[in-house]
Amino acid sequence: MEGHEYTLLMDGEEVMIRANQLEFEGDEMEEGMNYYDEESLSFCGIEDFLTVLKAYRSFMLNY
Repeated sequence: MEGHEYTLLMDGEEVMIRANQLEFEGDEMEEGMNYYDEESLSFCGIEDFLTVLKAYRSFMLNY
């Protein structure tokens, strides 16, 4: 599922969430600059992902 800001990919055992800004052309950057993308990709198991979704939903409903 691709959104405006993030892409969510799921298979039978794992979930990957990736920031879409990772897909930009290298010539958009000035010479000598590097793009920091270490925090733009995340993996977890499906059970952990569902736990996070339930906790987030609870937070949104209560606050």
